[in-house]
Amino acid sequence: MAIDLYRRGIISIGRAAEFAGIPLAEFIFLCGTLQIPVLREPPGGLEAELAGLEAALGGQRPTAGHSNTLPEIAPVPRDEHEATDLSAHEAS
Repeated sequence: MAIDLYRRGIISIGRAAEFAGIPLAEFIFLCGTLQIPVLREPPGGLEAELAGLEAALGGQRPTAGHSNTLPEIAPVPRDEHEATDLSAHEAS
Protein backbone atom coordinates (compact mmCIF):
# COMPACT_ATOMS: atom_id res chain seq x y z
CA MET A 1 0.00 0.00 0.00
CA ALA A 2 2.85 2.44 0.85
CA ILE A 3 4.45 1.88 -2.56
CA ASP A 4 1.17 2.56 -4.33
CA LEU A 5 0.60 5.77 -2.36
CA TYR A 6 4.14 6.91 -3.14
CA ARG A 7 3.90 5.92 -6.82
CA ARG A 8 0.71 7.99 -7.21
CA GLY A 9 2.37 10.99 -5.52
CA ILE A 10 0.00 11.00 -2.56
CA ILE A 11 2.77 10.69 0.04
CA SER A 12 6.51 11.43 0.00
CA ILE A 13 9.12 8.73 -0.24
CA GLY A 14 10.13 9.29 3.38
CA ARG A 15 6.55 9.04 4.60
CA ALA A 16 6.03 5.91 2.47
CA ALA A 17 9.07 4.26 4.06
CA GLU A 18 7.74 5.13 7.52
CA PHE A 19 4.31 3.80 6.58
CA ALA A 20 5.88 0.57 5.33
CA GLY A 21 7.90 0.31 8.54
CA ILE A 22 11.27 0.00 6.78
CA PRO A 23 14.36 2.23 6.53
CA LEU A 24 14.37 4.78 3.72
CA ALA A 25 17.34 3.14 1.98
CA GLU A 26 15.50 -0.17 1.91
CA PHE A 27 12.37 1.50 0.52
CA ILE A 28 14.42 3.19 -2.22
CA PHE A 29 15.98 -0.18 -3.08
CA LEU A 30 12.51 -1.75 -3.20
CA CYS A 31 11.28 1.01 -5.54
CA GLY A 32 14.25 0.33 -7.81
CA THR A 33 13.48 -3.37 -7.83
CA LEU A 34 9.90 -2.57 -8.83
CA GLN A 35 11.10 0.05 -11.38
CA ILE A 36 9.36 2.90 -9.58
CA PRO A 37 11.32 6.15 -10.03
CA VAL A 38 12.57 7.78 -6.84
CA LEU A 39 13.75 11.02 -8.47
CA ARG A 40 10.98 13.22 -9.78
CA GLU A 41 11.01 16.50 -11.62
CA PRO A 42 9.58 19.27 -9.42
CA PRO A 43 6.27 20.92 -10.37
CA GLY A 44 6.92 23.53 -13.03
CA GLY A 45 10.11 21.80 -14.14
CA LEU A 46 13.73 22.28 -13.24
CA GLU A 47 13.83 25.83 -14.61
CA ALA A 48 11.07 26.86 -12.18
CA GLU A 49 13.03 25.27 -9.33
CA LEU A 50 16.19 27.10 -10.40
CA ALA A 51 14.30 30.41 -10.70
CA GLY A 52 12.98 29.98 -7.16
CA LEU A 53 16.46 29.28 -5.86
CA GLU A 54 17.81 32.30 -7.73
CA ALA A 55 15.12 34.51 -6.16
CA ALA A 56 15.96 33.15 -2.70
CA LEU A 57 19.63 34.00 -3.29
CA GLY A 58 18.78 37.61 -4.10
CA GLY A 59 19.05 37.36 -7.87
CA GLN A 60 22.34 35.44 -8.02
CA ARG A 61 22.34 32.40 -10.26
CA PRO A 62 23.57 29.40 -8.23
CA THR A 63 26.70 27.61 -9.37
CA ALA A 64 27.88 24.06 -8.95
CA GLY A 65 29.99 25.15 -5.98
CA HIS A 66 33.30 24.20 -7.50
CA SER A 67 36.10 26.66 -8.05
CA ASN A 68 38.19 26.68 -11.19
CA THR A 69 41.38 26.21 -9.22
CA LEU A 70 42.76 22.90 -8.08
CA PRO A 71 43.89 22.46 -4.49
CA GLU A 72 47.60 22.25 -3.86
CA ILE A 73 48.82 18.73 -3.22
CA ALA A 74 52.18 17.23 -2.39
CA PRO A 75 54.05 15.67 -5.31
CA VAL A 76 53.95 11.90 -5.59
CA PRO A 77 57.44 10.37 -5.34
CA ARG A 78 58.53 8.49 -8.45
CA ASP A 79 60.98 6.13 -6.72
CA GLU A 80 62.17 5.09 -3.28
CA HIS A 81 65.08 7.60 -3.26
CA GLU A 82 62.77 10.52 -4.03
CA ALA A 83 60.35 9.35 -1.27
CA THR A 84 63.20 9.46 1.24
CA ASP A 85 64.13 12.97 0.11
CA LEU A 86 60.52 14.17 0.44
CA SER A 87 60.08 12.78 3.96
CA ALA A 88 63.32 14.49 5.05
CA HIS A 89 62.05 17.76 3.52
CA GLU A 90 58.63 17.48 5.22
CA ALA A 91 60.25 16.89 8.63
CA SER A 92 61.92 20.30 8.59
